[in-house]
Amino acid sequence: MNVRCIAYIPVRLPFPREEIDWLTNGSIRQLLKLSGVRLNPNRSFPISITRASKVELMHLKMHFPKDRFRPFILLRLSGDIPFLEADWKTDSADDSPALYRNFFDSILSGEFGYLSHQLVLAANIARPGSIHTETGAMFFDGQFDRSIPGLKSSLELLFSFRSKPVWPRIEMLKLEKVWKWLCESGDFHSGFGSTPLGRALAAFSYMFCHDYSRESPLDNLHTIIALEAIYGSNGSQRELVERSRLFLGDPPQGKALIHDLYKARSALVHGGMNLPFFFGDNDGLPEVEKFREREMEFWDYSLPLLIATFQRMAKEHLSTVEFEVRLRKRKRQPKPSKIT
Repeated sequence: MNVRCIAYIPVRLPFPREEIDWLTNGSIRQLLKLSGVRLNPNRSFPISITRASKVELMHLKMHFPKDRFRPFILLRLSGDIPFLEADWKTDSADDSPALYRNFFDSILSGEFGYLSHQLVLAANIARPGSIHTETGAMFFDGQFDRSIPGLKSSLELLFSFRSKPVWPRIEMLKLEKVWKWLCESGDFHSGFGSTPLGRALAAFSYMFCHDYSRESPLDNLHTIIALEAIYGSNGSQRELVERSRLFLGDPPQGKALIHDLYKARSALVHGGMNLPFFFGDNDGLPEVEKFREREMEFWDYSLPLLIATFQRMAKEHLSTVEFEVRLRKRKRQPKPSKIT
């Protein structure tokens, strides 16, 4: 028996003042053209990505948060998944057909939710800041099952509130190419980073959250964690400088850029950075505004460095970035003889 599984995912549209409509619309078009999408390597059933109709939207509104104020479009992730009771039996004394179906629904809801989050990460590597989602809804055979958390980040600030960085260069890649590169990384589907690239992607995933109120200054550390995982610098500022320079080209700022990142990281980790309270009405305080400015500077330096690294790896289909040290021995030149 096949079960019709549909996940409805609202994709946030930017406000006109943000001037990034071109960025989001381009990613949406590429999402709708994406082929070969699977829930995971063990489920070879294709998942289609389409746009929900206005009629569907009218029927589904009751399942979305009532306080939504941001414009959005509704994507539909759907597939017909076989349900065989024998595949879901357990040794529990409460075994029953209803229990098997509950297991199926629970596991498949999680997999569809994870797929929607994978698509957000892939889109934001291909076109940084382009795709963010709101709370969605999961249906089985037309019946509502549960909500699917959305995924947001401050990546959109790269294009809406800051000038283009001179270095490193951020490109607009084809989502299909990035998706293929990610899917061939086993860590991407397993959900646990155990390789350098997997650890970097796992750290990158922490830069997204279900609610902006959960963001923390500690989230900024994940960019450094990801960069050190890829470049294998083991906490060495010098190695990260040299290896990122070799991989991405010479930064016009020289070593100062990486030095500033490490200085901010050390101050935060070792308790030398003044911090605003997580709760309380402290917005507008001069010291908080200054802290937010420094936070944005950290993003302006570290995030383009990480995105550019991911993008070059995706373009060249690299799973690791390896460096070789060579010792070159020069022959000593004979001293010129003195003329007497």
